[in-house]
Amino acid sequence: MEQVEPDLYKRLGIAEDAEFSSIRKAYHTSTRKYHPDKLSSDMSECDRHASVAAFQAVKEAWQTLGDKGRRKQYDQERADAALTSHWLLSSTLDVEDVEYSEDNESYSWSCQCSGLYTVTKDEIEQGCNIICCSSCSLSVHITNSARLRMSMIATSCK
Repeated sequence: MEQVEPDLYKRLGIAEDAEFSSIRKAYHTSTRKYHPDKLSSDMSECDRHASVAAFQAVKEAWQTLGDKGRRKQYDQERADAALTSHWLLSSTLDVEDVEYSEDNESYSWSCQCSGLYTVTKDEIEQGCNIICCSSCSLSVHITNSARLRMSMIATSCK
């Protein structure tokens, strides 16, 4: 998995841990700067086009970072991309697609080397998403789409 593009935080010129008020302030500052109605009439067509594109980029960043659920999903995708870029991954699996054992509350599946990938329910809930094979150097990226959907539903209901 590659770095999630584009970097919406850079678009607004803010830190990744910025509070909502800082995000909103950066959005308003940028929209005043790039808004098509605020551009100088003597601006070249090329500069006008660039400003309108910047305005659209700022608007897109705000639509994601200004919404708690979307921001959480975006941040998770960025974290996953950064983490998985450092591992030799054989595949990406969703936790819903692998075998679950009630006895030890864990998920497991076979590696191509006949080893096992195993992760507990608690580890998944804590955000563990890179699982190493018990026998070789391969790893898999495990996702939990159900948890993400529930998180987004809970956030949108607040």
